[in-house]
Amino acid sequence: MDVAVSLYHQNKNYNNSELKLDSYINRFLKNKQWFKHTKGWFRNRNKLPVLYVKYEDLLKNKRAEIDRVVEFLKLEVKPAAIDNAIKYSSFDFMKKSENKFGEQPKESKKIYDQFIRKGKTGEGEKSFNKEKKECFIKYYNKMVKPFHDKVFSPGD
Repeated sequence: MDVAVSLYHQNKNYNNSELKLDSYINRFLKNKQWFKHTKGWFRNRNKLPVLYVKYEDLLKNKRAEIDRVVEFLKLEVKPAAIDNAIKYSSFDFMKKSENKFGEQPKESKKIYDQFIRKGKTGEGEKSFNKEKKECFIKYYNKMVKPFHDKVFSPGD
């Protein structure tokens, strides 16, 4: 649900300042693209070595997640490099340097400059009404959850 709200803001801010959240969420649910996309990554038909990193885990303990990435890639990294990764991926740094991140359309086409918005989780839960939440959960449970639970421990 957080992804849907994030994509809504990106579309509204960069493409259509008149876009309404309700109509965007309706399209998000109807086309099921996110569910299909996520299912495909979790399914991993070609059995590629993939490290799954959740945004929530990055917020809880970024250093531990960076350590997981370093270990997965079998990199030799100096502690100062990890410190820099933490510093330069902080919400505050990224917000101050927003013009360096994300798609940068020509100034004449840019509607609103907030690619880096809040850096939090839970906005989707607050933004979806009961009916849309139930629809999201239905699609998620059918299309994504079985694969998610194979990648992560149930409840993760």
